[in-house]
Amino acid sequence: MHLPPNGLQSLVCQRPHYAIAYEQAGDVTFVHCRVDRWSAMVSRALRRDFYSLMTMRMGPLYAYKENPDAKFIRFANRMGFRVYQVFGAWVVFRRDEA
Repeated sequence: MHLPPNGLQSLVCQRPHYAIAYEQAGDVTFVHCRVDRWSAMVSRALRRDFYSLMTMRMGPLYAYKENPDAKFIRFANRMGFRVYQVFGAWVVFRRDEA
């Protein structure tokens, strides 16, 4: 696995306060999530949309971050991701099927 994959991102969900995109790197799909404004309502909606996306696909999703801080790790865990591999400063998270 080469990090960062630097592939083309495909937007799969666009909402007023967040967006979710997939990035294909060989047979691995990475997910990117941009949250513009965080609130309890946004958190619930994001988890609901993310769960719907997971039910539409087969196989795991991966996320990566260079030097993730505690806030990012907490967010990844809340979304169902767990640490999968570490490559130097890069940490790869994995979430299995819904």
